[in-house]
Amino acid sequence: MPFTSSALTDAKLSRLAQKLVTSFVYSHDVVTRLSLGSVRDLRNAALWLCEAEEGQHQYGKDGERLREDGWSAVTSRAQRWKEANENGGRGSKEDMDWLIAVRKTLEANMQDQDLFPPGRVLWGMRDGDLHPSHRKKTKKTVKDEDKLRVFEVLDVEKVFDQIVFARNMLTAHMPHQYDRVLHDLL
Repeated sequence: MPFTSSALTDAKLSRLAQKLVTSFVYSHDVVTRLSLGSVRDLRNAALWLCEAEEGQHQYGKDGERLREDGWSAVTSRAQRWKEANENGGRGSKEDMDWLIAVRKTLEANMQDQDLFPPGRVLWGMRDGDLHPSHRKKTKKTVKDEDKLRVFEVLDVEKVFDQIVFARNMLTAHMPHQYDRVLHDLL
């Protein structure tokens, strides 16, 4: 018996099953976003970065010559930007613009069919796992970080269209996590 909702249906079937099925997703559980389409998209992105590293494609979609766009360029620019921010400075706008352009290029090539959790989808998130702008505005305590919030997902395509690389993407799938969350709700 499954303890979490897997990505099983296309978006249309997910909507059609809303009166029959209720799915519960905890945090950034990777399994709820993982489908053959998402695996193929990740493979294609990795291949694109490796081919660029080896200089196998020289031009972007707009015909512009691509100088350094392989995985080593991406990681070195991201590291440089991160270090500048950690040292009290600001990463360069040029690096951030370049990283965003690479991300958009990779996302534009991710066209495989995604699957989604079926039916009505409830999504449980700990306050500490939310972006700071979405957290409840109270005096911060350790208890607040652990506070569980439940959202009803109105558009599965927007919420579960990509794998989210989060610190708990694998551990959130464990049975004891779902057991703990469901007990917190009771």
